[in-house]
Amino acid sequence: MSIGFISKDFYNGLFDNNTALNLRKLEGDGLVSELKGPFGSGKEALVFYTRSLDNLECAVKIHRYSINPFKKIPQYMRIRRKKVVNNLSIINVWTSYEYKYLLKSYNLGIKVPKPYRQYRNIIVMKFLGYNGIPAPLLNEINDFDKERVYSILLDSIKKMAKAGYTHGDLSAYNIMYFEDEPYIIDFSQSVKITPSTKDYLIKDINNLNAFFKEIKTEPVEKILKEVGLFE
Repeated sequence: MSIGFISKDFYNGLFDNNTALNLRKLEGDGLVSELKGPFGSGKEALVFYTRSLDNLECAVKIHRYSINPFKKIPQYMRIRRKKVVNNLSIINVWTSYEYKYLLKSYNLGIKVPKPYRQYRNIIVMKFLGYNGIPAPLLNEINDFDKERVYSILLDSIKKMAKAGYTHGDLSAYNIMYFEDEPYIIDFSQSVKITPSTKDYLIKDINNLNAFFKEIKTEPVEKILKEVGLFE
């Protein structure tokens, strides 16, 4: 399997033996071929481009098994009340949470990359872009209908909230603009809404409103009342 433009340091930090075995499984299932990229990276995961056996353009998100990202356990993982340890199983569980909320959002009709498969620390989903060139993030563009896009994203927040969860890290850095539509990505911090996690929902709303401050936005209190969670 080609690793494209990945540096040796990235290779050593990401493609450990377990990840390589997981990739081979997905390759054998026809979902993964040559990897190109990464075109998205962070301390916890990298995202690559590939084509499936039936020529679908796919994004492959690989969560790193390295313990480095977990020197300080993120609050959203503690909230999930899973036993948090720095081993393979917690990364697999963490990845499964992201996939669960991505799939749930897709089934609600929210604009997200279509999820194809989750296997251990890897998520395969629709690639937003063409021929390996990803669509821009929302913060990278200016020429779009702000009122329309705000309305779509606010409706997405409300749909998620009414279904009992929130994205947890929504911002213009986690929204891609593809074919004149905003797509929400990266559900790794999504959580079930409870009285103790309502601040994650409020943060998502505030981040959205702050980015669209040039237009009329809905107050947090009005949104919370509308979704029927906190009066």
